[in-house]
Amino acid sequence: MSIVSALNKARILGEVELKAKLHGELTSGPIYSPCWVWRGKRSSAGYGALQYKGKWYSVHRLAFEVFNDRVLASDEHVRHLCANRLCLNPEHLAIGTHVQNMRDKEISR
Repeated sequence: MSIVSALNKARILGEVELKAKLHGELTSGPIYSPCWVWRGKRSSAGYGALQYKGKWYSVHRLAFEVFNDRVLASDEHVRHLCANRLCLNPEHLAIGTHVQNMRDKEISR
């Protein structure tokens, strides 16, 4: 299922509230890492998760949509170029296919 568009998210949460919620759960990574690490809840798969009004969102998809002002199609995957499932740095996130995402996963092991 596609996440609500960035514009709808801004309307639902209010842009300020959304940014504050994202910022409040972020920490910069270790000094050698430029990752923006999610400190909030995690999904069973180890990705950042955010609940709002009873609905769970994958935070890396949410971050990609918000930072890029773009709605993702349900078949689009957000790849972590840094191999850190908790990273939300928009420079570390890229759109890809399921096959590319699985290839990334194998390479990072």
